[in-house]
Amino acid sequence: MNILVGIVMALAELSGALIFLKTKSTVKKVSLACFGLGFAAIVVLMDILPDAVYGYPYGFLMCMLGGLLVYWVDRYGTNIGGYAAVSGMGIHNFCEGIILTVLGSGISPVVAAALLLHKFPEGIVSLSLLKNARYRMGIVTFISLLIPLGAFMSLPGYIKHPVLALGSGVILFVVSSSLARVLSEHYEYTMPAVVGAMLGVAVCCLI
Repeated sequence: MNILVGIVMALAELSGALIFLKTKSTVKKVSLACFGLGFAAIVVLMDILPDAVYGYPYGFLMCMLGGLLVYWVDRYGTNIGGYAAVSGMGIHNFCEGIILTVLGSGISPVVAAALLLHKFPEGIVSLSLLKNARYRMGIVTFISLLIPLGAFMSLPGYIKHPVLALGSGVILFVVSSSLARVLSEHYEYTMPAVVGAMLGVAVCCLI
């Protein structure tokens, strides 16, 4: 079941990339991206991270390590272009697949919706990072497939909390850095971006 969710998430990310290619309205692109990212940030803070740190004293430390891991890749990417930054997205996708495995059949509809919704803007972000790459859709397809690959892995139950905490840090960093990147590249659309993110937060809280 979770492998199926991983496949749907991969398709959602690819859909986001295709939307980026086909949509002419920058306002719509920015609003959609920030809606999904805002939704994902809240569900990690309110659902996945609390589950990760409950009864696990090193939860917040592992969360910080996850964020630092992707930060290092993202910072290294500033020196060699968008490829390394997209590699960070690939690590993020693989961790999300592993989170699906760890959650097992107990994954809640809210978490599933958050994981699905924030893949659309991530497809947009990944493609925009590779705007000068020759085979950018092929690269985005590859990193999208890392989600079901991670979900296919079989992991022992005792590593549930470390994996959830590490994955939470990875997701939070990618979400926050993606929001910052969208705002910096499209600063003239700050209001639609903020409204989109707030709507994502509001919808998540209402669910």
